[in-house]
Amino acid sequence: MTVNIKKLPKINKPAEASIWYIGTSVITKAILLIFTPIFTRLLSPEKYGLHSLYVSWMGILTVLTTPQTAGNAIYRGFSRFSDDKRGFALEALKIQFVLTPISLALYMIFANKINAILGLGKALTVLLLVQIFLNSIIGLYLTKERFSYHYKKVCTVNLISGIAYPILSLLILMNKNHNGEARIQAQFAISLATAIPLIIIMLKEGGKSDGEKRKYVMKNMLCMLPHYLSLSVIAGSDKITIGRMASSAMLGKYSIAHSTGSMLSLITVGISGAVIPWLNRKLKSGEENKVAKTLHFGMILITELTLIFLCFIPEAFQFIGGQEYLGGLAAVYPIALSVPVSFLSGIHTGALLHLEEQKTITSCSVAGAALCVVLQLLFVKHLGYTSAAIATLISHSVLLMLYAVSYRHKCKKNLIFVNKYLLLLVFSGVFAMILYLSRSNPFLRGFLFLGLVLTFVFTAKKCKNLIFESD
Repeated sequence: MTVNIKKLPKINKPAEASIWYIGTSVITKAILLIFTPIFTRLLSPEKYGLHSLYVSWMGILTVLTTPQTAGNAIYRGFSRFSDDKRGFALEALKIQFVLTPISLALYMIFANKINAILGLGKALTVLLLVQIFLNSIIGLYLTKERFSYHYKKVCTVNLISGIAYPILSLLILMNKNHNGEARIQAQFAISLATAIPLIIIMLKEGGKSDGEKRKYVMKNMLCMLPHYLSLSVIAGSDKITIGRMASSAMLGKYSIAHSTGSMLSLITVGISGAVIPWLNRKLKSGEENKVAKTLHFGMILITELTLIFLCFIPEAFQFIGGQEYLGGLAAVYPIALSVPVSFLSGIHTGALLHLEEQKTITSCSVAGAALCVVLQLLFVKHLGYTSAAIATLISHSVLLMLYAVSYRHKCKKNLIFVNKYLLLLVFSGVFAMILYLSRSNPFLRGFLFLGLVLTFVFTAKKCKNLIFESD
C-alpha cells in the first residue's frame, strides 16, 4: 500500500515552527535534566541558591539596561518595519551598544549601594551586566529570525548553546573544587561565544538606518519599561524574597522546585515562538475569532499536559533533587500551574500591543507586580518559603484576568473565554491538590493519569483541524 504524500494535509508555518521549537526545547531541557541531578549532588543548597539569585537579578536588570530585544514590543517593531527588518534590528543593536557602557559606568559610581541590594559582589555584578548585553544581542537576532519563520537558524543556535552549557558547567565545576560560581561562569562563556558571531552577522547584513526606527525602539523601551520590570518582579521576586527573608539553603531547595515545575515551559516557549508572529498577522487581518478559537483549545491542551506532568512529580523530584532538596516538593505544583497562565498572559500582551495599548499593559502589569510583592512578603513570612509558589500562581492568574478584561473592553472581542478559563483554573488547582495529597499513593495517581490521557486525546482530536490548515 502506498501513501500519496501530496494528499496529506499541509501543516501551516506557525505549527511547523512550533514543532521545531518544541523539539529543540525538549532536547536541550532533557540534556539539562540529565545533568541537574549531578549538579544537586555536587552543589549544596546554599551554592545552588547563588546561581538562582544571579539569574533572578538578571531578569530584573535586563529590563533596566536593554531595549528588551526579545519582547513583544520588538515583534511589533518587526511587523511595522517588515520591509526592512535588518535595518530595525541594526538600530536596536546600536542602542544596546550605547546602553551597556552607561550601565557599567553607573554601577561603578554606585557600586557599594548596588552590591548591598543585589548581594552578589562586584565581580559577579560586572559579569552580570556584560552577560545581559550579550544575551540582548542573542535575543535580538533570534527574534528577527523567528518573525521570519527561519526556525532552523533559531533551533541551531538554541541547540548548540543548550547542549554546551551543562557540559561546560560540569567541567568548570569539577576543576573549581565545587565552586558555587561554576554554572555562572559557564553561562557567561556560552553567551560570549554565541553573541560575538551574531554581532558580526547582523553588522554584515546591514539595513537602512534612520531616525524613525531608532525613535520606535526608544519609545517602546521607555513606554514598556514599567511593564517589563513588573513581569521581571513577578518572575524573580519569589527567589529574591526567599534569599532575603529565609536563607540561601532554602533558596536552593526552592530553585530546584521552580526548575522542576517550570519544565512544561519548554512546550509553551516553543509554541509562543511561533504563535506571537502568527498572532500579529491574524489580528492585522481582523481574524480575532480564529485566534480565540485556537487559544481556547490551546489552553485546555496545555493545562491537561501540565496535570499529566504532575502525576509523576514525586518520583521526578526525588530523582532531580535527591533527599537534600526534598523539602521544596510542595512548591512544584503551583509553579507548574502558573506555566499555562503565564503563556496566555504573553499572548494577551502581544494582542494589546497590536492595539497600541502600552498604557493599559503597563497598568495591568504594575498592579500584578504590586500584588505579587505583597503576597510574597506575607506568605514567606507566615507560611514558609514553599508558599512563595502559591503567591506566584495567584499573581499570574490575576494578571491574566486583567489583560483579558482590558482586551475585551478595548476591542469588544475575546481572546479567551474568561468564565470558561476561570473554571478550568479552579479545576486544575483542585486536581493538582489531589495529586499532591496522593503523592505517596502511586496507584491512585496512575488511575488519574489514565483519565487525563484519555481527556487529552479527545481534546487533541477536536483541535487537529486548527493545525493542519493553510496559514
